[in-house]
Amino acid sequence: MPFGKIGTSLSEGFSEVKKNLSEQFEEITTAFKNIGVTGDNEGPEYTGPLVFPHALRNLDRPIICMTACKKEGEGVQQEHIFLPIPNELAFSDAAQYNEVELGALVGAGMSAAQQGVQSSKGAVEAAAAQVSSATGADVLEIIAGKTKFADQASLLTRTVANPNTNVTFKGHGIRSFTFNFTMMAKYAEEAETIRKIHNRFRRLSYANLKNDANNILLSYPPTWQIRFMAPVSSEDPANATLTANGTTLREMKHIPRIFSCYLTGVTTTINDQGNMYHPDNAPLSVTLSITYQETRALNRKDLIDMENDQLQNRGISETGVPTISTPVPIPPDAKIVGSQAVENFTKGFDKIVGEANDLLKIRADEAAAVKEAGETAAVEGEQS
Repeated sequence: MPFGKIGTSLSEGFSEVKKNLSEQFEEITTAFKNIGVTGDNEGPEYTGPLVFPHALRNLDRPIICMTACKKEGEGVQQEHIFLPIPNELAFSDAAQYNEVELGALVGAGMSAAQQGVQSSKGAVEAAAAQVSSATGADVLEIIAGKTKFADQASLLTRTVANPNTNVTFKGHGIRSFTFNFTMMAKYAEEAETIRKIHNRFRRLSYANLKNDANNILLSYPPTWQIRFMAPVSSEDPANATLTANGTTLREMKHIPRIFSCYLTGVTTTINDQGNMYHPDNAPLSVTLSITYQETRALNRKDLIDMENDQLQNRGISETGVPTISTPVPIPPDAKIVGSQAVENFTKGFDKIVGEANDLLKIRADEAAAVKEAGETAAVEGEQS
């Protein structure tokens, strides 16, 4: 389809889709208002809120609210599960670093540049000065370290070339979370709720066919929001997230926030509390181990925005799709759609590639100059 038609299609449908999805994201409030209805008597396609245990409907204790945002056609359907907060919540924040060996000669040049030498020529001269200060034997040892007899030379001289090992920052990993729930029904209605919660987790961990007419393409599984919430005094409504059944709820500030997630694993254990069954053949207990993975690696701004309630939808856009990078403010007159967006992206990408190639060439020339200066100084040292 030509870019012009894409742009027209997006423009025509945007207003209607935005209105529809805004209403969908308000559905969580409705779910709490109707939390007394758990869907026990509904059919297998029931998508309303599921609550266990049923006493949790009173909203009188901390809870975990897990909401699946499932894209359906032009809209987003939300399916909610409310459970007590599990034991032993674990959060892992980690950074990834690599080791890089600069070597004796390159390390000397980079050290000189870091100490204030502004030009690449000055850095080369400073590196050459360091190398020229070494004795002829020292230079020979450095050169020997680059040959196939490096180990033998090191053993004979009892020295090794300084590898100048440094650490480079690579990025942040994508966080994962595992929650364990053991559910034991007190009566038949709760056993049915457990069954539906179990089925919902399993069902929403799978991708669906993009088109029911064929099995060529799969659509992405739903994106999830995970929130830890607790009741607060009605006299203290500051930062209230939800109000339902006369109870005010808001996210718990003592538990870290979680970004939008995918449900990556559902492990089920039946009757780990004992091999017994209820009169209706429902098992005594069902233990679920639920694993989520955030949709992308986060940065400091993401964490700050979440803690300050700036990311209410946890990075899920109005189309139900997780954002691929940290949102930044865009001036109203700079927002574009359709073919213009595609054209600008292509031009911008070509420009970035060109600038990157130019920068790499400059860096390669500088590195070659440093190496050449080091080799020249080494030869001069050997001759002296």
